[in-house]
Amino acid sequence: MSTSTPYAAPARSIKESNHLVKFYDSEDALFSLVGDFLAEGASAGHPLIVIARANRHARFATALQERGVDCDASFASGRLQLFDARDVMATFMSDSMPDETRFFNSVGRIMTTTAATHGAARAYGEMVDLLWNDGNPEAAVRLEELWNTLLQRTSFRLFCAYAIGNFYKETDRELFDLVCQNHTQVLPAGIESLHDADQSRLIARLQQRTLALETEIRHRRELEAALRESLAARRDHEAELRRLYELAQEANRTKDQFLATLSHELRTPLTAILGWARMLTLGGLDESTVRTALETIELSARTQATIVDDLLDLSKIVTGKLALQSEMVDLGSAVDEAVRTCVLAAEAKGVRVNVVRPEEPILVAGDPTRLRQIIWNLLSNAIKYSDEGAEVSIEVERAPDDVMITVRDHGHGIVPEFLPHIFEPFRQADASLTRGHGGLGLGLTIVKHITELHGGCVEVVSEGRGHGATFTVTLPTA
Repeated sequence: MSTSTPYAAPARSIKESNHLVKFYDSEDALFSLVGDFLAEGASAGHPLIVIARANRHARFATALQERGVDCDASFASGRLQLFDARDVMATFMSDSMPDETRFFNSVGRIMTTTAATHGAARAYGEMVDLLWNDGNPEAAVRLEELWNTLLQRTSFRLFCAYAIGNFYKETDRELFDLVCQNHTQVLPAGIESLHDADQSRLIARLQQRTLALETEIRHRRELEAALRESLAARRDHEAELRRLYELAQEANRTKDQFLATLSHELRTPLTAILGWARMLTLGGLDESTVRTALETIELSARTQATIVDDLLDLSKIVTGKLALQSEMVDLGSAVDEAVRTCVLAAEAKGVRVNVVRPEEPILVAGDPTRLRQIIWNLLSNAIKYSDEGAEVSIEVERAPDDVMITVRDHGHGIVPEFLPHIFEPFRQADASLTRGHGGLGLGLTIVKHITELHGGCVEVVSEGRGHGATFTVTLPTA
């Protein structure tokens, strides 16, 4: 270590004071000011005592060396002593408050022993700052009072420091004033030298008030922002509740409408069955009338069976119990069978069914009964909602990885607002149409689920009322 040179105090030299407090807003400023304070003391021949956080010791030593203090020699001679603030505090704290007797026995002994050996010391302490940071400002103020009592008994100069950010609340005002009153010199944050003591105290108080005000403003803004977010969330929640309520109302209306339709669809064929059965029981019918009665009973029974089958299929779909067989199915043959099933209904309305499909087989893996059910549902719907003399087409197209079945009609069509709901169960664009043509409105729901179980998809296109509809089923090829 080179020989130390006398320390030349800078122009910002601190005014002599027995008990000085510095409020700092940056650690760099703190180390610089404390370094000046201690180096001035060393230059004047005073021993130095630093009671600081252990992780700051090296920086204080560096600050002294930069100002010409030979720290190694000072350590060796006992003229520079570094203490861990936490360890020192542990010697005199009792139930979270400084104990006067213990304080004088520990800190007081350090000061008196140093004064007896080397003369009056210059000391820097940040135990008060630690207490404030620990949320114990009353203990910090009490410790300042004990320092003042010790200063009356022993000659030394004390430099204390607080982060100005500690005093950010309006409720800190009274305690902050007590801190200032317990010091003979007050240095505000950002100001290194003020010779007017009253002005210094006033500036420090204004800084604390400003910080508290800024904190309050920031807190209020945060509360306002939180309130706005809460109100927005509440509005969104209320809107969501309204939406759910409307959906529930719509679901209830849909349920009621479906039950009404179901009642009508079940009652109509049942009335025919019971009526003709009663007439057959009474007897007296000619052969032609008996044949008509039996045909009507059979047709009505088949109609009811179809309704029950649809309900059972939907129940299996909802509960996930709809099982599929898997085998190679020729879609061309499935289309031909569906057309043969629907031909009587088409002829009764004078509707022409036009089939376009490749001659060669188109194989898909799936359940042959369910695949025919898809085609039959789409084709029978197209015939049902077509006008007399209209044409319905069904076309099968092959693609590299899939096959498309397109059923097109020129009938009643679908209004745009109902298209997104066309495959939902119990939903009907116009109940009067269903009543006029029969059915529960479950067929398309069943088509969608069966298609998806086969790994495919179904889509619908319609330009609106009176422009017909086109349904396209896409299935992966085997």
